[in-house]
Formats: sequence, structure tokens, C-alpha cells
Amino acid sequence: MAEKKKVTANEIYDLLLNEFKIKEQIGSIEIILGGISAKYKGKDAIGDLLQEWLGEWLRQQNFYFRQPTNTQEFPDFLLTESSNSGFLELKTFNADASPAFDIANFDSYCTSLLTIDLLRNSF
Repeated sequence: MAEKKKVTANEIYDLLLNEFKIKEQIGSIEIILGGISAKYKGKDAIGDLLQEWLGEWLRQQNFYFRQPTNTQEFPDFLLTESSNSGFLELKTFNADASPAFDIANFDSYCTSLLTIDLLRNSF
């Protein structure tokens, strides 16, 4: 098996934006249960689904990454063996609406950044 390629979050962003042309792609979400198909028109599951898609895209590109065991923890992806660097966090927003954050999640996100920064500065 080929060795996984090391990439940074910025390199992934550039590849998705400039080579994959992600802003020009069209997608849909569908559930099929008991032979009945329904397209998903909501917006609240999109972030989780795109996170799953991004993980599969990273695998297909043969990029090294790992994910926290707790999917609610920051970051969504770690791009290095270190737990103090190589973070990739996926955030999705509805372009037709103003950004909205769950205040508890936003506070938790900020706290995790502070904790990581303190860990990094203690070495």
C-alpha cells in the first residue's frame, strides 16, 4: 500500500477550490428506505454529511488524516500524528442566510482553541 501523503489544511482548501472546483459542483442527498426514495431538502444535516464526504475524498487522495474518537470534539480532522498541530475543522454556512452559531458549541469551540494554544505554548 502506498504511503499516505502529508498535506496541510491550506493545501486541501486550495485543491478543493481550484482543482476540484467545489463551488461549481452540484450535489443532492437522498434516503432510500424500504424502496421509497426521498430527496433531503433540509439544511441541518449538511455539515455532518459534508464531513463524511470530505473524509472519503481525503482517503481517495491518499492523504494522511485521522479523526477524534468523539465526533463532537474539535477538530474534525488531524492532518499530522501530533495532537497539537495539523488541525482541519469543517464549517458550513447557508449562503442565503446570515451565519448562526449554537452559542454552547461556539463557546466550546473557543475554549478548545484556548486549550490547544496553551498546550502548544507550554512546550
